[in-house]
Amino acid sequence: MKKLINLFVYALLSSIECFSQWSAIHTFQNSNWIWQPFPVDENIVWGEIDFNNGNGGFFKTSDGGMNWIVDTLIDVDYTTSIYALDANTAYYTTGSPSNVSRILSTTDGGLSWVNQSSGFNNNNFINFIHFFDNNNGVVLGEPSGGYLEIYTTSNSGENWIRVPNANIPVSITNELPIYRAQCILSNTTWVPAAVIGTNEFRIFKSTDMGSSWTVFPKFTTSEINLLPTSLAFHSQTEGLLVLSKFNVANPEFKMMKTTDGGINWIEINFTLPINPAFVSLIEGTSSGYVVTSPLINFGSAYSLDGGNNWQLIENTLDLCLPRFTSPTSGWAVRWTFDASSIYMYSGPPLPVELKSFVAQGENSNVILEWITATELNNKGFEIQRRATESDFSTIGFVKGEGTTTNQREYSYIDKDLADGKYYYRLKQVDYNGAFEYSDIIEVEVLSIEEYALEQNFPNPFNPTTTIGYVLKEKTNAKLILLNAIGEEVAVLVNEEQDKGFHKIDFNASTLASGVYFYKLQASDFVQTRKMILLK
Repeated sequence: MKKLINLFVYALLSSIECFSQWSAIHTFQNSNWIWQPFPVDENIVWGEIDFNNGNGGFFKTSDGGMNWIVDTLIDVDYTTSIYALDANTAYYTTGSPSNVSRILSTTDGGLSWVNQSSGFNNNNFINFIHFFDNNNGVVLGEPSGGYLEIYTTSNSGENWIRVPNANIPVSITNELPIYRAQCILSNTTWVPAAVIGTNEFRIFKSTDMGSSWTVFPKFTTSEINLLPTSLAFHSQTEGLLVLSKFNVANPEFKMMKTTDGGINWIEINFTLPINPAFVSLIEGTSSGYVVTSPLINFGSAYSLDGGNNWQLIENTLDLCLPRFTSPTSGWAVRWTFDASSIYMYSGPPLPVELKSFVAQGENSNVILEWITATELNNKGFEIQRRATESDFSTIGFVKGEGTTTNQREYSYIDKDLADGKYYYRLKQVDYNGAFEYSDIIEVEVLSIEEYALEQNFPNPFNPTTTIGYVLKEKTNAKLILLNAIGEEVAVLVNEEQDKGFHKIDFNASTLASGVYFYKLQASDFVQTRKMILLK
């Protein structure tokens, strides 16, 4: 008997549609579920399938969805997770008709399967399997004896060794890891676990490929069973979490964001007319995410600024479990009673993905610099400026690259400005007239008749930041770094320099997170400012 948390009641529709940049690629007949698509790249995609006859199996394409291999797995009632290394090697965690959990592997593209040695040869449900490289992997299951059952391998799964209880926090009564809601980035693993029947969940975290674990304090939601259903991290500190009841009768959701690695979460104001249940990062972007809504108010949307702003892709498809391998390629599934389908996304999710936009005052000029990761039909950028008490006006235009998936760097110099604060934004314009605004950035123009030490940017930072300062005459400038108690950590500058604006790029990769101070000494001028290193 398949073990599923009873709050997961899925909405199913029978029609097959194609809308926007999502296309129905293949329909799997006589199937009631196809689970997480696992794309290795744009051409190789593995996946899990449950057939109507009660058997579990797998599917695979090696040519971008033109041809598919679909087959059952022997003595498998259902699959619970998958990890694939290439077109030949894949690992599946499964349950049998007698409710025995196993790990199966193939090295010949699914022609034959091997039952791997594992302590999971029992009735303990396996939540996921993941390989960090060709040799090192982890599997995690429901609690056993008061602790999550976790195994690691260092020899491609030939042997799995249980992580000692001393390395795993004690589980709470009725606490279960949420099925398919884990996120893994580099060697770090986050696993949300809910206390079933309550409004509480915790997040377990490992930073060493599953060998040792910590758990964050309990998080209380606004309603019972409003729990984590999907989790995605784009860095070691920033991630998104979707809370949902995943129930057609009550499709309430919340979108949450963390900036400290999952310890604390704040709600994002999500205003689009869809109800997300799944979130996936967009590989190849600095902070891109995709969400899909399969329950009510169907559709999908993306954000390329860490979840602060969202753009609707479409509002017709009830897609589940999206997975993107690049800004131009992604996969998702759609469940029906008799013939589930897999969809492919093709095309950049936004005309321009702006990776960075910075401004730096230099004498009476402001230097604007920005970088794009991808561009689609990008005519160019209007540079807009306003002073403190004025409206934005266009002061220049920089031609775009049209369509490209390569990184592009741009710059613009705003010259001969009076002293004061100025605000800048970019208006990115498509060839069809559509446009998007960037975030607004602030810069101060300072007279070189006075010494000045600027605030570093960005701040907080990780691990690099820029420090600017102004010298009103040629003199010896000394810029030093201090720790939180005033001890000198490093000398960043100590030399004679000309009159004018100067800047340095500071790399703090060897320093620990925390508060630091930087001090400029020039002639009889001394000024200190604070910076925050947040890793």
